[in-house]
Amino acid sequence: MNRIESAHLEPTSLCNLRCRYCYYPDVVDSGKSNLSLNQWFDVITNLYNNGCRDFSLSGGEFLLYPFKNEMLDHLFKFNLNRIAIFTNGTIQATEIDKYMKKDLKIEFRVSLDGLLSHSSVRKGSNYQRILSFIKWVKSYGCPVVINTIVTNENKHELMKLYDLLKGMNIDKWFIDQPFFLGEMKNNKDLEIAAEDYVLTVKNILVRYLNEKQTPFALDIYSLFNSNQLGSGYYVFGENSHPCNYQKKAMTIRSNGEVYFCPSLNIPFGNVGYDGIAETRDKIRLSEFSKILISKINGCDCCRYIKICGSGCRADALYDQLSIYEKDIRSCTIMKLYEELIVPILPFTLQNQFYNLAQ
Repeated sequence: MNRIESAHLEPTSLCNLRCRYCYYPDVVDSGKSNLSLNQWFDVITNLYNNGCRDFSLSGGEFLLYPFKNEMLDHLFKFNLNRIAIFTNGTIQATEIDKYMKKDLKIEFRVSLDGLLSHSSVRKGSNYQRILSFIKWVKSYGCPVVINTIVTNENKHELMKLYDLLKGMNIDKWFIDQPFFLGEMKNNKDLEIAAEDYVLTVKNILVRYLNEKQTPFALDIYSLFNSNQLGSGYYVFGENSHPCNYQKKAMTIRSNGEVYFCPSLNIPFGNVGYDGIAETRDKIRLSEFSKILISKINGCDCCRYIKICGSGCRADALYDQLSIYEKDIRSCTIMKLYEELIVPILPFTLQNQFYNLAQ
């Protein structure tokens, strides 16, 4: 990692919700924000000087961060490609509207997990409130990405949610499953079986592919990305890193700890002590950065390896207790993907899939 292209910053762990699948509730419950505002200014400046032009802001809930205006002021001093705010959509922070009017439009990534089911999963929220938030953001012309986590609780509402989002002029819908850690361990009833999950998103994909004009970009984690309709599959080589597409990213939590991505709970340093350049070098020299797909246990002879890239290292760590083991969830999903999803894809993608899966 000689250059940092994107950074995910979590300046606060404060959150006004208690989601039943929250993957680090201990951090959220602590409410800690250990780095001072000036330290965050230094972090942002140093990231920019190291090549970063893409910043995302999260938490906790970023809109609860008491110094959000000051942080946005600092970010807008630089010539950036993107600023994104991850939010639960329950707080219309009208004091940030001056930033929403700028030429570089803030992208809002809003969590919405269904209709009536939304409030039963994301405790303290309701879907009408989120819809109001989306309309408010779109009134400024800001891009909106909807993040939806599929569970047993909301699977029956996702087609209705599709219809709703179609009429709201959103820019992208991202769909994924929860990580099985944190609160999910106490709410196992939310876990959706792999086949059930694939069938659920298949219905969405059939509808999407039959649209005369696609209403928004669609990203179903590990199963479909609307970019594939134009550019085909991202192809992993045997000497690729499993996270090759994201190797120039960095996540910094409220206490200054640095992670490769928000989901992989392996700290590589602390910007409060080490600084950006030194932490970047720690990541670059770490064993994690040297992982090759060909060295993942059980993946070297798999016919899906060029497509799935051995799956998610965070899932492998949580399920198999090692980043060097295969992601067994991905193994199951890929078989179902070939059986249920590939036959409904355009012929060009079907042909590419079978050429790669040999």
